[in-house]
Amino acid sequence: MSSDQPNSHELRAEYEYDVALSFLSQDEATAQELADKISDQLKVFIYSRQQEKLAGRDGEEKFNAVFGQDARVVVVFSRDGWGDTPFTRIEQTAIRNRAFEEGYDFTLFVPTTNPPCLPKYVPKNRLYGNLARFGLNGLAAAIEQLARERGGQPRTETIEDRSARNQRILDYERRRRKFLTSEEGGRIAISEAARITDLVHEWAISEPARHLGLNVRGEQGMARLVYHILPTGAYVSATLGFRLQYTNELADARLEFATYHGLPQWRGIVSWGEADKVSETKYRCDLAADNTVIWIPEDDEVPRLSAVDSAEQLCTGIMDWIETASRYEKTPNRR
Repeated sequence: MSSDQPNSHELRAEYEYDVALSFLSQDEATAQELADKISDQLKVFIYSRQQEKLAGRDGEEKFNAVFGQDARVVVVFSRDGWGDTPFTRIEQTAIRNRAFEEGYDFTLFVPTTNPPCLPKYVPKNRLYGNLARFGLNGLAAAIEQLARERGGQPRTETIEDRSARNQRILDYERRRRKFLTSEEGGRIAISEAARITDLVHEWAISEPARHLGLNVRGEQGMARLVYHILPTGAYVSATLGFRLQYTNELADARLEFATYHGLPQWRGIVSWGEADKVSETKYRCDLAADNTVIWIPEDDEVPRLSAVDSAEQLCTGIMDWIETASRYEKTPNRR
């Protein structure tokens, strides 16, 4: 059968779900927010909202059915590691088996990292959802259109639907505003920032990182300097700290990560000369719709990271910087 000829499976009028969402834990808050935007028009399968239905059932069988045949459209929040965890591995297999029969027209891959990360098997000419450019509202509109193209009939939003959706939005904005402008929110942000820096510290002194020869200094539970001595005797370093001017105002609070050639001025460390800052990334603290605390890169609304995921990204950033600096040090006649 030619790939451009739809088979009977594609022409089905009825599906158990209009949309199924596949994602890693790092993107759960984003997936939850998207589901809330489209669930009044489309029937959505999202694992975190189906746990009661899945309890006691064969998870592998259910996920195979949902992503392999029971969802009209499958949306994948794609990043490195998707397809490697137990659940996303099942989902990926079901999607690829279905694509073998249907092609990939039933899918929409949405990269959540910069640069975009897509599975190698996705056709090169396949458009993907640009979340950073169009945001969740644009993505919601694209999904609704794809569902229509594949025979779906998104339900027209009634006055009751819209009222309920607006109420959810207002409730979330009230919770978010309270979080961003209260001492309680400030305490939570401080605790989460300290958790991130502590996790980075624990990794830096752990056995897996021992070969890097990292040296760590900490201040006040929310700031860390991690430095590495290159074979040439030169230092490369990274600083991580949380800046909060007022405990009841998080609008300008930032978790800051910077890399240097040399050692910046730091209490208890003797440094010679000036340290050259090479890069800087800032994360703002916010509250997701599911009430989890998230960290968002200041220059990019994607990804939205938990404390654990933020720490993992920062540890990766430190290793990337050491690797880059090591290559730089070996370059002849460097200035």
